[in-house]
Amino acid sequence: MSTEQNTSPTSRTTHQDDHSDQIVSVRRAPSIPAFAITGGVIGLIVATLLTFIFTPTEMLTLDYSRSAVFGVLAVVIGAIGATVGIIIALILDRRSAKNPETLRAVETSDQ
Repeated sequence: MSTEQNTSPTSRTTHQDDHSDQIVSVRRAPSIPAFAITGGVIGLIVATLLTFIFTPTEMLTLDYSRSAVFGVLAVVIGAIGATVGIIIALILDRRSAKNPETLRAVETSDQ
């Protein structure tokens, strides 16, 4: 799971000498595109399995070849998989927003 660091500083700041301390809230947020792509790939794998393992050859006619069945299933099940991946990412994002980690940031001088 890919994560991004989101910081939002609070308004409390203290000054000591030349350094300023600041309280920041840090949370790990999931990467929604990564979840969508993963869900789509899993959907394509399921479509492949459904097409080539569970489709009997006597049901295939000249009108609907195995590749046509795979194309339809890949689009439908791939879209469903991507949607499920996005929903999971949004649920994890909502959960991570409830429990952010509070840290103290200290400014340092670059020399």
